[in-house]
Amino acid sequence: MNAATVSQTNANRSLPKLPQLLQADKQQSRRRRSWIRRLPVKLAIVPLFVASIFASKQVQAQDASYYFNCAAQWDDQGNYDKAIADYSQAIALFPYDPVAYNNRGYDYWKKGELDKAIADYNQALALCPSYGAAYSNRGVAWDDKGDKDRAAADNAQAIAVNPNIAGAYNNRGVMEAGRGEYAQANADYYRALSIDPNYATAYENLGFFAATCPDPHYRDAQKAFENASRGFQLDGGDSYYTCIPLAAAYAEAGDFEKAIAVQQKVVDFAPAADKPLMTERLELFKQHKPYRMKVAPK
Repeated sequence: MNAATVSQTNANRSLPKLPQLLQADKQQSRRRRSWIRRLPVKLAIVPLFVASIFASKQVQAQDASYYFNCAAQWDDQGNYDKAIADYSQAIALFPYDPVAYNNRGYDYWKKGELDKAIADYNQALALCPSYGAAYSNRGVAWDDKGDKDRAAADNAQAIAVNPNIAGAYNNRGVMEAGRGEYAQANADYYRALSIDPNYATAYENLGFFAATCPDPHYRDAQKAFENASRGFQLDGGDSYYTCIPLAAAYAEAGDFEKAIAVQQKVVDFAPAADKPLMTERLELFKQHKPYRMKVAPK
């Protein structure tokens, strides 16, 4: 789909109403992802007071919706600069929508502009203090900045305001695994899947965890393969990071021929920033050694 078609398709669409956003949150939770696999959430619940603002400022909202929808199309194409430009236009026309700030924050996060991402999540939360997805997203950004305390606090708040955000449990599981809190991480991955049984990211993380956990109590080659395979299938196998837990699972099972073949695909398609780490893991598999996840020093 080219840009001209995108513009025409979105020209007659209105801003999502509350029921649509509820459904969109469920769909987007399966799509927006990062490795090792925290989950920024693009669309989430908009409170009723925002809907009332839409009604009272309908002209501005309709104008803003054109740019909002174009931005969402640019997101789907991975063009985050153009998405940011269109979300910025939507915000300029209608600065009351926490979803637009959250989504623009996600795009800044994808570009590695963490301070700008956090500023947008702050604004989303100023407009909607019960916006659980924005707390979870901000927690991811704080974690990337190395501020583990703020990351943990935001993730806890995300769960407090909305205990049914699967991504928040997934994100907390990643943080816990990185701190060596394996029992808690294992429980949170399963909690995420109990909320969303089709949550590809949580399956992938659980598969990676079962394949690479330093504690043998939580390592299980069969469970690693089952969960990694399920995540791969749900994700469509269309990105290099869906192969990472699968390669680790093969290595844990001692099938290094398959581990090497899959990890080679990871190396071939990984972005430049990730290639050194992925290549190092490939060399490990060539030595017939499984990978063990690294734990941050306390």
